[in-house]
Amino acid sequence: MDTGHPGEALDVLEVITNAAGGAGLANDAQTAAFAVVESHCRRDLGQSGPAVAAAERAVRLAQASGDDYELMLTLEERLAAKRAAADLAGVAADALEVKQLIWTVHQRQTVQIAEQVWERATLERERSQFEEQAEEDALTCIGNRRRLKRFLDHAVEVPATLALVMADIDLFKGINDAFGHELGDTVLRALGKLLAAEVRSGQVVVRYGGDEFVFAMPGAGLAAAESFAERTRLTVATYPWADLDPRLAVTISLGISSGMSDEWRSVLAEADRALYLAKRRGRNRVEVASRALSQTALSHVRARRDVPPTISTRG
Repeated sequence: MDTGHPGEALDVLEVITNAAGGAGLANDAQTAAFAVVESHCRRDLGQSGPAVAAAERAVRLAQASGDDYELMLTLEERLAAKRAAADLAGVAADALEVKQLIWTVHQRQTVQIAEQVWERATLERERSQFEEQAEEDALTCIGNRRRLKRFLDHAVEVPATLALVMADIDLFKGINDAFGHELGDTVLRALGKLLAAEVRSGQVVVRYGGDEFVFAMPGAGLAAAESFAERTRLTVATYPWADLDPRLAVTISLGISSGMSDEWRSVLAEADRALYLAKRRGRNRVEVASRALSQTALSHVRARRDVPPTISTRG
């Protein structure tokens, strides 16, 4: 057809159509495409009536197929066939139908895009929920190491003072050995609730691993962190653990360090060493990292140097 031999094209098309139809290989969209080619060939041969009939058949098949793109092609061919047949009313009607179809397809695509955006938003929300679950300790229902790292990495974006408090249950292995791991898990769950109740807005507490917990307190100074740690120690020590088992008593030891948020890894290591020192010195106590104490003392010295001398006004 494209090389200017519409008659031969029709002969070939007839063979193809009969073969495909007889073998049951052609669906509605494919048969509509064959009918479009037939209509085009007949237009080129000056057979306007048969061309319109073929185009009409193509439109019906395309409508049955539900293929918007194929329907658009068949409507355009029917419009061309009616133009060739000088059917001006039919041309106007087809032009309007093509315009309406374009609008319908546009609306459908808009709805599809909206549905895709909504689906992506739903997937993003589910991903966010999954990440939150992945950052939660299943036993204590507070954060885990992953949440702590994300929290501290975010704190680095605005460098400021940071206090870290590391806590550990005293002789927890003995609790598991004496009372069983089930009660040990109950202790961890109860402790998780106790510690979660101690944190304030902008702070976080996580189960760091085993029976270790970490508080991250951006903006807190060493004195505030030490007061917080001592209050937390007393809260745990005075909790009615005997309600779980009359023989049970639970205490914690805590280590504190402070520094700038962009050096949180070294601050955490110092808090860990302070915790180890609290264990060595008898447990159920709070210890402050030596580096943090040195930095605090140095800042106090600098502050005193910056205070202007007092001038007496008495005669």
